[in-house]
Amino acid sequence: KKKKKKKKKKKSWLITFIEIISSFVYELISRLMNEETCYIAPHIFPLSYLMFALNLILAKGLATVSLQYFDMDYPTYAVCRNSKLVFVMLLSVFWLHKKYHMDDWVVVFCVSASLFCFRAGAHDVWFSKANTMGVPMLLLASFLSAIDHNWKEKIMRRQGATPNEVLFHINLIGVVMLFVFIVASGELQSGIQFMWEENQSALWWMICRGVTYAFWIHYSVVLIQQAGALVNQYVSTIRKIVSVMLSFLVYRTHFHFYHGIERLCNFQ
Repeated sequence: KKKKKKKKKKKSWLITFIEIISSFVYELISRLMNEETCYIAPHIFPLSYLMFALNLILAKGLATVSLQYFDMDYPTYAVCRNSKLVFVMLLSVFWLHKKYHMDDWVVVFCVSASLFCFRAGAHDVWFSKANTMGVPMLLLASFLSAIDHNWKEKIMRRQGATPNEVLFHINLIGVVMLFVFIVASGELQSGIQFMWEENQSALWWMICRGVTYAFWIHYSVVLIQQAGALVNQYVSTIRKIVSVMLSFLVYRTHFHFYHGIERLCNFQ
């Protein structure tokens, strides 16, 4: 009899926890160095922090789940994440009542066209699980993340909250909620066991991921405060474009004609 292979447990929510707790530690150290108090700041109603901590967890967690559970290739993942640019702009217009120049609308159109072109390039997997389940989940995660960005811009510009204040309180609540969940689900124990006993290189990658994420998200929120959510998303989109191009070189993915059109749309 053939032995059944044990399915490896995914660590999607543990990865999200490591990112959020890394950001929390960074903001906590920043507050202590600046001698700021750690109570809930009066700028924002505490319930708002709870709601947006939950929104942050879902936005990051669902993105990781779609990548792991549905075996989505990284280029598709990165391009779908670029759709956040569309959501950020639309929410800015209808929620924050902002007005944009024609150049901004052209950029959004090009990104939308690039999504279709990239999927056309992957014509051999149109009906794969990654497409039918993973892509909609990833688009939902991008939409939730766009809500997060616009909300941060609103409270920092209109209510005087600082990037440190916002990130500290959101991450504080997020860490508590996620810790309870991953302990109850057993993901924390299995994740620690995997990284410590089976693959210690994964432990160092997670530490590096946490540190770089903490710096990235802090200065990303600073950019939102100074220039707005849309400009911040431009920077994020450029980063993802570079990462997709590198993935083609590293993994030697076959490059279709539609992929070239998609890249052209993004560079426009």
